[in-house]
Order: sequence, then structure tokens, then C-alpha cells
Amino acid sequence: MADTEADVHVELETEAERVERWRYEEFRRMRFDEHDSELLRDSAADLHYVAELIGAGCPTHLARAIVL
Repeated sequence: MADTEADVHVELETEAERVERWRYEEFRRMRFDEHDSELLRDSAADLHYVAELIGAGCPTHLARAIVL
């Protein structure tokens, strides 16, 4: 049975939702509050760069200001 365009679209949305959830959870693990985690999740902020900042001792509010 062949996938229809609608099936493929739903699969892509599902993958996008998984990525969004993963990004949110990663920012929460870095101790960002819910609001900041949502802002960062929806931004183009490089999660790995943010993790480096936090790992180097940068406070979350300053890391957010740097990347947003």
C-alpha cells in the first residue's frame, strides 16, 4: 500500500513535534524554566552551544540573552 501525500505530511509533522519536545526537554534539563524552555525550543538557538554555555557556568538568564 503506497503512502499518500497526506500520510507523508502527518509523518513529517510528527517528527517535527518529536524534535520540539526533545529540544524543550533538553532546555529543561539545563534548568531553564518552562517559559524560557519554550522560547528557546521555538527559536533557532543552537542547543549544543547553549549546553556549552551552561556547562561553563553561565547562568540560564545570561545564556538565554546571548542566544536569543
